[in-house]
Amino acid sequence: MKKHIHQVEQNEKKESTPVKSYYLLISLIPIYLFFSMINRYAVNIPMLDDWDAILGFIIDWTKSPNDEKFRLLMSQHNEHRIVVSRVIYVLYYSISNKINFINLGIISNLQLLVIFGILVYFSAKFIKNTWPIISIFIAFCIFDASNYENSMMSMAGMANYGVIMLFLISLLCYSSQKYSLLIVAIVFQILCIYSNGNGIIGGFVLVLFCVATRNRLKLFSSIITFAASSILYFQQYHKTENNLTGKSLVAITEFFLRLIGGHLGPDHRIFIGIIFLIAIMLIIYFLSPKILKGDKESFPFLATILFIILSMGSVAVFRSAEESKIETLSYSSRYLIYPHLYAAILIILIAYFVERTKIKWIAISIIGFIYIKGYTENYKFGDQMFQIYRNRAIFNEYHYPIKQKAANIGFKACEKKIYCLEENRPLE
Repeated sequence: MKKHIHQVEQNEKKESTPVKSYYLLISLIPIYLFFSMINRYAVNIPMLDDWDAILGFIIDWTKSPNDEKFRLLMSQHNEHRIVVSRVIYVLYYSISNKINFINLGIISNLQLLVIFGILVYFSAKFIKNTWPIISIFIAFCIFDASNYENSMMSMAGMANYGVIMLFLISLLCYSSQKYSLLIVAIVFQILCIYSNGNGIIGGFVLVLFCVATRNRLKLFSSIITFAASSILYFQQYHKTENNLTGKSLVAITEFFLRLIGGHLGPDHRIFIGIIFLIAIMLIIYFLSPKILKGDKESFPFLATILFIILSMGSVAVFRSAEESKIETLSYSSRYLIYPHLYAAILIILIAYFVERTKIKWIAISIIGFIYIKGYTENYKFGDQMFQIYRNRAIFNEYHYPIKQKAANIGFKACEKKIYCLEENRPLE
């Protein structure tokens, strides 16, 4: 057995850098297709939450006195605090003196490149030799066209992609042996907490990660950061009316399983969700001896999968009240980035287990085939939905539930020369 493993290692060392570069170049294909689709359908028109979260906020920002601006940044948007997104909106407006939703959308979607880069970096440290080909499947998972809502709506993408990116940057810095990065880790942990509703979850998982590393300085720093940020987060926090909170454990569980299984499309999601959940539990069980011995290479993936599961769990709790609509709501595009990331982590962990076995390429090929088949179906569906969202923005007077509110915001934004809807509506 040892002789076989040694032979496998020798063969893998012979794999040339050009071959690994070839795999990495292939991973650019889904990235190119994703951004090409965005470029094809993007319009400089606010959609849904963009009206109040961006235009409404910037209007308030321009008329607020300086001593009120910090309070405005920290104020809630529904049940969330989206401080990081608001800072980006303010910086963009300060530089350009106007709001452009295409450019804000580009900024929000570029966050996926950071997420992809960090996962590939962790993979290269964890699975050593097969990480270049696994990077292809990571790209197919992340740059999935079924993310159309986050990719078309500047506010949704800025917050939903942003919280994941900030979590991973903080995780990357906390996992580093360089103590000079500890301050960076703390800063990004704070930013993660104040970036979206599930930022609190991300901040807590980072504490658990530091517990696992058994580094006292990192543990102390992460705990103090999380505790102080959480206390401030809930200062003057008011509970918002939410009629979507689940009232049945059965409904919450169904929503959760459907969401986990969402990566491969809308069909058979409960079955796929159960399989994906069992797969992760089995992997963690087999990893437990290494975890107990302090093998830290798997920790970033375990922390990320915990963050994803808890985030999907919170969505299931707060969005599962209408049991007749669970099938539809659990496939809401703005939440699908989480099952996509779940699928990416799953194939990374599976690749780790099969890397030194004879079935390595068979296992990776089978899973890869299933993932790419799911990607192609999602691409077709996403292409249709991108076009539908574009048409809604162009042909509806206001793509917002409360038309009069959008009209008032639009009038004030145009009056202040922040943004004028009719100047940006395409003639189609």
